[in-house]
Formats: sequence, structure tokens, C-alpha cells
Amino acid sequence: MPGQMLAFTVAICWLSCQKCLLG
Repeated sequence: MPGQMLAFTVAICWLSCQKCLLG
């Protein structure tokens, strides 16, 4: 499902962003 893939991608980007901010 495109919706699920989008949600998954957003979750990965969000986690990566947190890692970046915690750095």
C-alpha cells in the first residue's frame, strides 16, 4: 500500500532526524 510505504519512509526520516539532533 502506498500509504503504508509513505508512513514507513516518514518514520525512518524522523528517526534519522532525531539521531542527527542528538548527534
